[in-house]
Amino acid sequence: IWDEARTRPLREAVAVGGSRAAAAITVAGIVLLWPSGEHPTIEGAERYNGTVLDVRECQDSSDPECLEATVRVDSGPDDGAEVVVAVPYGAGVPEFQAGDAVVMYGNQEWPIEDRYSINDFQRTVPLALLAVVFAVAVVALSRWRGVAALAGLALSVLVLMIFILPALLEGTSPLAVAVVGASAIMMITLYLAHGFSMKTSVALIGTVVSLSLTGLLGYAFTYFANFVGLVDENVSHLGGVADAIDLRGLLLAGLVIGALGVLDDVTVSQASTVWELARANPNAGRRYLVGAGLRVGRDHVAATVNTLVL
Repeated sequence: IWDEARTRPLREAVAVGGSRAAAAITVAGIVLLWPSGEHPTIEGAERYNGTVLDVRECQDSSDPECLEATVRVDSGPDDGAEVVVAVPYGAGVPEFQAGDAVVMYGNQEWPIEDRYSINDFQRTVPLALLAVVFAVAVVALSRWRGVAALAGLALSVLVLMIFILPALLEGTSPLAVAVVGASAIMMITLYLAHGFSMKTSVALIGTVVSLSLTGLLGYAFTYFANFVGLVDENVSHLGGVADAIDLRGLLLAGLVIGALGVLDDVTVSQASTVWELARANPNAGRRYLVGAGLRVGRDHVAATVNTLVL
């Protein structure tokens, strides 16, 4: 007990100092990597909303499966206009009917009769309803901590939209952007959801170390295994219209940011476990707490393997 009490100020100083150093480095990284000027955009087709008015067989085609639809444009400069567009058909293609709300792609440089194409159903209402149900469930189960977690989630999306994506489009190093952006997201979500405490600072330090190791391993094996980032036609299109983007780096950035969701779960759970063990048994020594934490950690890692693979 004397040893624990004597070393507690030192341990708190290390935890707080480490978290402050990580925060300072992250802020410096954001300042250095912040996209300059206006946010860059990718020229090409833009997204519009529409409503299907009717669907019929193509009048100028001998293919009996060919379909076309009259669609009312519900957004953009042609709002309210009715256009005739081809309807996708074939195996596995969604079937559109009159009254369906749809998403269309359109290029304003083309004539209006060739400007639009149907891409998919408009899912704003069901997805918004699902988001509301999710938020209510989180708040009902976690109360104010759940509200803080949702606020952290909203700020994480904001970091993605105003820093990470514009910086990637500008051609900045994807690995540097991903590590700095993920660190900012991690700090926001951890402290908002779990409060400013020594436990959260310890979890933060563990996440920073794990995230850095993930970035280094990802970088090494991305090049060792010759991953180039060309995985589908969307990436091929991206490489054609935005030459500044490093596709291999973009793949690595996705790996780092995707790993963050698992890493903060592991580090927070481990820190919380050790804190609860110490609270349940105030006389527990350091050897006991480390051993108990490692035993819980082995089970946690074993379960996380399945999570990561699936």
